[in-house]
Amino acid sequence: MSLFSHRFKRQAENGTQSLKPVPAQASIRRKLFDVFSRPKSPAPSAPVIQAPVTPAPVHSGSEKQSRSLVLPKPPSSNTKTEEPSIPIQASNSNRPKPNEPSVLITEIQAEAHIESSDVSESAYHKAWCSLTEEQKLLLKGDDIGDLFDQLRDADQKHQAQSLLRRGLKVVSPYLDRLSITIDFISPFASMNPAAGTALGLIKGVNSIFIAICGAADNVSSQIGSFFERILAIERCSEVVDGHSQLLDIHKALVNVYKDLLQFYLKTIIMFKKSGFVIHLALDWLKSDLSGIIASFTTHADLLSKLLESETFASVQEIKDEQVEALIRDTLDIHRENEIAYHNELKRRADEACSWIASNDQFSYWRLNSRDSSLLALFGDMGCGKTITTAYVVDTLSQGQLVCSYYCKDDQETTKLGNIYRSLIWQLLKRKPDLKTRFSSWYKKAESQSQVNPTQSDDMLREFLFDALSSSKQCIFFVLDGLDECESYSQRQILSLFRELLEREARLKVFISSRYDDDVEKALPSGASRIELGAGFSQERDRIIANYLASQLNIPEQTRGKVVDKLAEKADGSAIWLRISLEYIGKLRVQNERGLETALKRLPSSTGLAELYWKLFEKVCAGLPENEEHLRRALETLAVARRPLSSGELAYAVFIETDDEGPATMAELEDNAQSVNLLDLIRPFISTTTAIDEKHAQLRLVHQSLKELILQASPSSWSLVGKPGWKNQTVQRKGELNGFLLKRCIQYLLFDECGEIDLYSAFTEGSLDADFFAIGGILDDDEAPPELSQEFDPFELGLGRFFTYAASGWTTHFHDAAQDLWPNPTDFIKLCSHGSQRLDNWVEQWKRPRNSRRTQLTFPEATNHLDPLVVAANFGPVAYMTDLLKCNLQSPDFLPNSVWVAVSNLIDRNRISTVEQLLKDKSLGSILCCTYFFFEAVLGWTKSDRAQGNAAKEWEDIFEYLIKALRGDLLEEGNEILCQAARNGCLVLVRKLFEVSEHDPELRRAIIMGDRFKMSDWRGGLATHQSIGEAAYEGHVEIVRFLCQQPGIEPHIRYVNQHGHTVFHQAARRGIREIIMTLIQRWPEGVNIRNKVNDAPLGDFIFHRITGDVEAIETVKAMLRTGQVDATGLKDDPGYSPLCAAVRRGEIALCKTLIIEGSADMSCAVGVDRETGKPFLTKDVRVQETTDAQEAMLKQLCSLLPLAVSTEYLF
Repeated sequence: MSLFSHRFKRQAENGTQSLKPVPAQASIRRKLFDVFSRPKSPAPSAPVIQAPVTPAPVHSGSEKQSRSLVLPKPPSSNTKTEEPSIPIQASNSNRPKPNEPSVLITEIQAEAHIESSDVSESAYHKAWCSLTEEQKLLLKGDDIGDLFDQLRDADQKHQAQSLLRRGLKVVSPYLDRLSITIDFISPFASMNPAAGTALGLIKGVNSIFIAICGAADNVSSQIGSFFERILAIERCSEVVDGHSQLLDIHKALVNVYKDLLQFYLKTIIMFKKSGFVIHLALDWLKSDLSGIIASFTTHADLLSKLLESETFASVQEIKDEQVEALIRDTLDIHRENEIAYHNELKRRADEACSWIASNDQFSYWRLNSRDSSLLALFGDMGCGKTITTAYVVDTLSQGQLVCSYYCKDDQETTKLGNIYRSLIWQLLKRKPDLKTRFSSWYKKAESQSQVNPTQSDDMLREFLFDALSSSKQCIFFVLDGLDECESYSQRQILSLFRELLEREARLKVFISSRYDDDVEKALPSGASRIELGAGFSQERDRIIANYLASQLNIPEQTRGKVVDKLAEKADGSAIWLRISLEYIGKLRVQNERGLETALKRLPSSTGLAELYWKLFEKVCAGLPENEEHLRRALETLAVARRPLSSGELAYAVFIETDDEGPATMAELEDNAQSVNLLDLIRPFISTTTAIDEKHAQLRLVHQSLKELILQASPSSWSLVGKPGWKNQTVQRKGELNGFLLKRCIQYLLFDECGEIDLYSAFTEGSLDADFFAIGGILDDDEAPPELSQEFDPFELGLGRFFTYAASGWTTHFHDAAQDLWPNPTDFIKLCSHGSQRLDNWVEQWKRPRNSRRTQLTFPEATNHLDPLVVAANFGPVAYMTDLLKCNLQSPDFLPNSVWVAVSNLIDRNRISTVEQLLKDKSLGSILCCTYFFFEAVLGWTKSDRAQGNAAKEWEDIFEYLIKALRGDLLEEGNEILCQAARNGCLVLVRKLFEVSEHDPELRRAIIMGDRFKMSDWRGGLATHQSIGEAAYEGHVEIVRFLCQQPGIEPHIRYVNQHGHTVFHQAARRGIREIIMTLIQRWPEGVNIRNKVNDAPLGDFIFHRITGDVEAIETVKAMLRTGQVDATGLKDDPGYSPLCAAVRRGEIALCKTLIIEGSADMSCAVGVDRETGKPFLTKDVRVQETTDAQEAMLKQLCSLLPLAVSTEYLF
């Protein structure tokens, strides 16, 4: 669109107004396809403009009132020439009657006509207005009508020699491509030229051209050129439809119509000159045909080019909108809340924040280009850091590129992925040139990983790093509340900034945080800092208090005194000022005496708990019901994992966990609507603006309030800090999580949650839309049904609290106090295997934001879930232990539920619990078997199972099992040893040899097992005895330990069914310590070949990566033992170690093999007997280029122990 946008700008500068848009709006999809599709029917004529009339010459009475014209059909194979034509009436009913006035259209009237009609008609009238008065009068006459009457009469009388029919045969190939039906009528509907239409003009010109073709035999190519360009006129309305009537296209079309009108004038002149003899007129006219068509071709070609440019711009616009849709769908998740929150922060007293603009550290950071790129603002709780940060954002945004983010005390805004997505979204909006880059990155990353890259923190970080490090423009990043994030997220964010600054990226970073050791330690070196402590400035407090007082219902006559008193007591706490003023505002103080009373009751800033208590007491108004509802609401928000909507909070407050609560969801809905809970808790919360009040997200007004709720119940707030008071945070946290857990489970036990099929309900519409969209079934005229990407459980009949209950109960379970754990009966009902209730909450758990697509991955597949498995994944270990005592044979449990649960305990490193289960009387018979060994060692090296005290705990478990399962180990002991060695479980390997030290029979069973009987499930190479298994996986300590054990020779000298020794196994990873240990223990085995004649050294070179220095050092160490044969004399042609090294281009390795291993070079280098010229043998000549081959040959020739012509070497 840039071509036309530049033109519009230039036209605006010259004072030219662009044309107004056509009212009809077409969809982007329809517009794109319409541009390239052939119209199926001619476009209708534009409405006729009725102009004021003035007197005109009176016509003679002999003038015909109507003309009956005949449209001859083009001959075809299915139509006979004698078939009668269809008569078409060209009505003159619109012509002025005798003595009726008429007027010519003026230029101003034509401009008005342009704005009220489509592009074709407006251009036609513009062309008409360009004619002189004499030309307009000439075109007003009946001469054109008489011409068409003669053509019609001649056609009816002499159909065999009809000019029209002969012409149609000539131009029929061109007419097939036009959508305009050729009917021979007058281009003007009346004597008034302004009543004519562009369509009529084109039809009339077409008719005359056809007649010319009928009269002349040598003009068909010129006429064809004309008809080919008529298509450009037809496309004008289609391309411009839905846009402004682009002035360039309009002007070009005006010139085309001017050419057609001039052709009409030429026709009339020739017609009169010939004395109304049609053959003579047409013969004269064809002599001027070349000039007329040349002018028309020039203007029509320009019009075509302009239309092509507009079409390309439309296609590009669609591509841009697709990228915008991708950005919106993947990044624009919480932007509405973020924007609303920043707008809320704009309601501030800028004078209270302006101090930072004059701060030396801030000014230096803002203006200096390099050595001061990160500035940190630290301050106490509630001192105004967030408001100051918002002021910084708005200040920097004046002329700078700024991306900002606010971390709050919830589970959503502090997630690393949400922070990255928001910053990338803002970066793309402020730097549109990055959008195409983002789209390409997304498609490439998604195709490679098969996952949504915007859901991967690492992938988002990678894109952000690349985009910022390559930016030529300085970018400001502002991040508020970094202390609200988890330590891991803090480190990741600050490390990203540090790496960018080390790369000298054009980046300026501003962060704010409470005093936090982790944040301060993670700051990059050279970072600047500003401290906003308590008692920062009493004048600042006065400004804040004055602003807040002006926003509240405080009488003006008392406002000044309120501001003065509060500023004195604020001590730099902005949150205290806000709460204090809200408290005074609710007292409805009307006079000085009431104000004095209120001010005396206000505590100092150190008594924030008492202030909250006074506000709580005031809101409750002495009503126990209000106190209970408000307490529940505050305690729920204090432990909720994310902000709650008002509907969610109301449901949570009114759920009862005893038998007296609502029995159905409908009853709960009635109870939740019975009290205006939002109005009750409003002084203690902040809200995020949303669609309506019910969708507003609620959070506690400040972290200080959350901490107070966790310290004590609201009824005890007045005692906080007093003598004898004890902080109960740990106990309260467990209690509040337990209470919310019980309410979540109670909600999920409603009948509706076990009857409605959630997955089918929200996927039904999606499947229907996908079906009708397959293969382009939808017509262009029928837009695809718009389907929201989100669903609402409330609309599906699951109430307003289902989303949070289903996705949040598992997080509260782990933190709940033990006496508030779920009743086993309720828990089994909630997680019963195969139940609809289980399917519903699991599907919702995977979609915490109600997206139709899954957002989280559940630890286990739904068909593998039962109460025990769920408890093992989410519950405390002790609860799962208690659950194991239930009847596990009931249909609610899976047959192998115990093993799935134990596997989860092992993955969670709950070793002591596993030991308790093994020794449990009821479960020991199930778990105490050899299968437990395989379950325990699987994935051993991929976890931290042997870290810290866990290794000792596993030793105890393995010793207990080995002694308890001695009989089974006599059969399976060798396989258990091999699996332990393969998985790197040194604890089990040691314990097997330790326990069997005084048990010769057990030791013999462990060592003498026959691995040939085991299934070759690893493809042969990996099926080996214990030392071979450990060597294959690179477990150095296990190999060293096993080689030291007496009687281990069968494992050292073991050769599997493919002929592989321990040296072949070790060659896969090529770890030097393992190879050298094996050579020392069994030196003669290092050269044993497998069944395909491969030696271990050759396998080692084959598996190592090109250019690996460590691999070359390993080869040197092997050769220096004097045990390894590197000559290659026993290898098949082309398969020696030297040949393998040459083929891989390893020059350094080749030198090592030749110099230290005495490798036979004849397998790689030959010498021409006649010329003495060396050459690479065919077995090693695999280098990509001749230069590479010559380089390798020169290196090898320098080591040749035979005389060759030196002229060939260098």
